[in-house]
Amino acid sequence: MIISPFTPLFFSPSTDKFGAKSKYVQLFARTDRIFIELISTPKEQAPIVYINNLLSNISTPVTLSSWKMNDDKILFFYNISLLPCGYYSVTINGNTSEIFKVTDDECELSETSLIQYSMKDNKQRLDAVWWIDGMQYFFDFRVPGGFKDNGWTFGVDNEQFVTSDEDIVELFSHEYTAVLFTLGNGMGCPVWFAELLNRVLCCNYVYFDGIRYARKESNVPELNQQIEGLKSFVFNQMLQKVKTINPVLEWNNQVSMRRIQNDTYRLTSDSGELRSIKSGSEVDEEYTSAIAGKIYIRYQVIATSLFTSYNYYVRVILDKPANGNVTFDVPFVETVDGNIVHTVGKMSVINGYYSDEQSFSSRKNSYQVDLRAGEILNFVSSENDRTFYEVTWDGEFLEDLPVAPGETPDPPSN
Repeated sequence: MIISPFTPLFFSPSTDKFGAKSKYVQLFARTDRIFIELISTPKEQAPIVYINNLLSNISTPVTLSSWKMNDDKILFFYNISLLPCGYYSVTINGNTSEIFKVTDDECELSETSLIQYSMKDNKQRLDAVWWIDGMQYFFDFRVPGGFKDNGWTFGVDNEQFVTSDEDIVELFSHEYTAVLFTLGNGMGCPVWFAELLNRVLCCNYVYFDGIRYARKESNVPELNQQIEGLKSFVFNQMLQKVKTINPVLEWNNQVSMRRIQNDTYRLTSDSGELRSIKSGSEVDEEYTSAIAGKIYIRYQVIATSLFTSYNYYVRVILDKPANGNVTFDVPFVETVDGNIVHTVGKMSVINGYYSDEQSFSSRKNSYQVDLRAGEILNFVSSENDRTFYEVTWDGEFLEDLPVAPGETPDPPSN
């Protein structure tokens, strides 16, 4: 079994025993998706994975999803996201990663760049999988550093003709701008950050804070040591922005990354204008009004000696009463006999603000809600209802479901 080297956590750091260790701790935002991939053979046992909270000293077991790639390989994968702020590590079959920090501090995050990367298919590498059951996945790798204005380099690719009178005729000319990405801040970063950056830039699709870049020719990260004897470095990497982009391909990549603007992903923009995005083009819909709302989810795992039950308690609350009967789809994904199965639960709001609480559960299988923060639920409304229902999830599991406006709460039990 191998841990994909594209996983943005470090399990095999430097063995250099000399010099002082870097004080930089890897940083992630709560909304980043730390994608872990393990490639195994059918003869090997399923991996045992824990997320270790270093502040509370609690290790939480993780149930991985699996996908049978072929007769010889099985992929185990998991997305770590929305962890409470704190310090963590991940243990896979007894091998523990370097410490990483999860934060929502905008000041800290402003000094970092989010690198997201994927491939056009699964044929490019044998040590990572990018398309799972027909769905594209991106890795998130947050690093210290960014682009500085003094790192711009201007160039031109041209051909000229000089006449007999020494006049210059421009036959063709095309300018370009290369930019220098600085990896590392004032305290630098460990050398394996540059190793992963160099590997990431071999991918077909690489985005720095949502903008696509490519490696400039065969340029690789250039090492600069800040202090002699300190194993902390600053690296410089020359990049060039990708300008020729297929709009549909770019749209699909942005959807897969879930890093799209709220007024293009949603039908209703912040200004209240109704719009719809389909394959990157904007079309008018027959909606005459919009009602926003939230889906709230409580998650509970019950483990016994006979089975493990995954339970979701769900309800929908709208900002104002629905204009008729509307049913919302709640997507789930589970693993059955090694295969990924997608299912849909139904939630109904009938001429009111809210739905009844409804539970969805599964035993023995990995069972996860297949929603991302900010994603809009699919819905079906009455035939004569021209309202668009923009119901989204905040990405948080709650301990108790909220009470809707005008709803009488249940009396406390004695």
